[in-house]
Amino acid sequence: MIDNGIMLAGDTGNKTYLHQAVATGQAVAHALSDARGVFTDLQAENDVVEPLVEGMYDLAAKEQQSFAKNWLQAAASASASSLTATGAYSRMFDGPANPGTITIWQTNGGYALAFAEAGLNPTGTPATTTAWAHATSHGVAITTATLPASLNFTGTGIALIGTLGEQCCDVGHARVLLDGVETSDTTGIWQNESSAGRTIPDTVLFAWRWPTSSRHTLTIYPGIADAKEGGSFVHIQSYLVDP
Repeated sequence: MIDNGIMLAGDTGNKTYLHQAVATGQAVAHALSDARGVFTDLQAENDVVEPLVEGMYDLAAKEQQSFAKNWLQAAASASASSLTATGAYSRMFDGPANPGTITIWQTNGGYALAFAEAGLNPTGTPATTTAWAHATSHGVAITTATLPASLNFTGTGIALIGTLGEQCCDVGHARVLLDGVETSDTTGIWQNESSAGRTIPDTVLFAWRWPTSSRHTLTIYPGIADAKEGGSFVHIQSYLVDP
C-alpha cells in the first residue's frame, strides 16, 4: 500500500496518493510497535515483512519522512540482538534470538532492515547486540484449556516460547493483553501457521519490550474464531523475562 501510493503519486501527479502512503506508514509506526517503538510482527509465521521495510525505506529516502527513518533505525538496532548463532535474524525484531529453526519467512524482514539502514546510515551501529543477555527463563504450561491465563513479572521485556505449527498446519490464535490493553491488530499469537509444513519447537511466538524496567501483567485470552485465523489455540511452554 505504501509503495503503490508513492508510485501512483509520481505517475499521476495526484498528491492524494502520497498522503495516503504517508498515513499508512504512520499508522504502522503508531499502532504496530511495542512500547519502545519497534515493529512487532504479530501476524502468522508466513507473514512477509520485507515489503513493509521497503515501503518505509521509500518514505524515508525518497519522501524525506523522518518518522519512517526513525522507525527503520529503531527496528534495525533492535534486530541486532535477535541474530541467531547461524547469522539469521529472528522474526521478532525486539525479541531474543530464536532458539529453534528460523524459516525464510521469519528472517526476511531482518535482512531487509540491515540493507535499508545501511543505505540511510552507512556508518551507524546498533545500540546493543546483547539486549537479552541477562534474561531469565521460566517454565510454564499455558494451553487453550487454561485460558485466560496471566503472567506477572518485573522487567524490560518478555518473550513467549512454544512450538510453531504444533497442530500443523492448522490455523489457530490467541489474544494478548499487556497491562490490560490488547495488541492493536488483536492477533497476539498465531501459533499453528507453519510455512515449513511441520512443527518447529523452541520458537519465539511473542515478544514485547519497554523503555525501562517495571511491573507488568501479560494476559492471554482465547482468540475469537473467524474464517482466516480459525479457532483459538495456544500452548506456551516457557517464557523469558529481561530485567
